[in-house]
Amino acid sequence: NTPVTSHIVHLFFGIYRGMADMNEIMRPAFAVHGAPDFDRGPPADAMEYLRRVRYQAERLPQVVVSEIDRKKVKVQTSYMPKISYATPCSDEAKPLPAFENEIASDFANLRQAVTRCRTLYKKGEVGPWNKGSATYPKNRDEKGWVEFCLGSKSRSPERPHLRHIMRMDHVSICTALRAIISRVDTIEGIGKSKGEWLFALMATLEKPIDAQMASFLRSLYRKCAELRAASYTSKGYAAVAKANIILILVAKVFGQKVIEKKT
Repeated sequence: NTPVTSHIVHLFFGIYRGMADMNEIMRPAFAVHGAPDFDRGPPADAMEYLRRVRYQAERLPQVVVSEIDRKKVKVQTSYMPKISYATPCSDEAKPLPAFENEIASDFANLRQAVTRCRTLYKKGEVGPWNKGSATYPKNRDEKGWVEFCLGSKSRSPERPHLRHIMRMDHVSICTALRAIISRVDTIEGIGKSKGEWLFALMATLEKPIDAQMASFLRSLYRKCAELRAASYTSKGYAAVAKANIILILVAKVFGQKVIEKKT
C-alpha cells in the first residue's frame, strides 16, 4: 500500500468508527413498534405520538446545508480584545537591570519582615504596633480607607505606620490598595501620601493575588508608565524615580508587567 492509500484507509475507518459511536449514542431508549396513523387526526396516546416523532426523525437529512446570502453577512468582529499597552519612554528614563534586581530584593526582604511582625502581632507580642490607637474604617469601606490614608477636608491623612498595617486584615489591605490605585492621577502624579501607602500596602499584600487585584496592579503599572514618560521631560528625576520603583514592584514582585506599545 502506498502512503496515500494507507491514509485514506485510516481516514475511512476513523469516519466509520465515528458513525458507529454516533449510532450508539442515538440508539432508542425503548422500542417503538408500528407505523403512525395520520388519518386518525391528532395522536390519541403517547405511543402514537412517539411513532410520529420517529417517522419525522427518519426523514430528516443527516447533513443540512444552509443557503447563506453573502451580501447580508457583516464583517466578522475581531476575536482578540483590545489590548491596553503601557506608555513607552526613552531608555534613559528606565532603570538599569542591576537597580531593578536590587529594589526587588530589598522589597522581598521587607515583605518577609512584615510577615514576621504580623506573626508576632497575632501572638499578642508587644512591639511597635502597640503604640497609639486610631479608629479604622470597615474592611470594605473604600471611601473610608481613602479618607484614612489620604485625608479629606475634615481630617489629616494617616501615615502608614506599622501599628496601622498590623491592624488591617487582607480585605482591608485590598480595599485600601484598590481605592488608592483608582485615585492615582496621571497629571498630578503620585504625591507623598499616595506613594507611601502604595509602597506599604504592596509590602503587606498577600500572594497569590486574585484576578481583580491583578487587574488593578496592571492599571497602576500603566498609570506609572505614563507618568514616567511625561515626568522625564517636565517634572524631573524624583518623579521618574518614584514611578520606576512602583513599576519594578508591580512587574517583578507581583508579575503584572504590561508590555509597551511599539512606536
